Amino acid sequence: MTDTARIDNNLIAQVRGHARSFETARQAKARANVFQQQEEPQTKKALNRLDKILSTGRPLRDDVPRGYYVNIQV
Repeated sequence: MTDTARIDNNLIAQVRGHARSFETARQAKARANVFQQQEEPQTKKALNRLDKILSTGRPLRDDVPRGYYVNIQV
């Protein structure tokens, strides 16, 4: 006997969005660990803002321009 299960497409999209957010956060943290330099106040503020946004658990928006979440000079 075999049972079939249905998975809602919205659920799949949500999981993909969360995975992308976690990967983005991991990459940002890895980059921050590599660069050991004195951060300027604007950089600290931008990274704290990104951390708060990522901690909500919601996926990042795909329809925003580059630099929307973190706009810093490296």
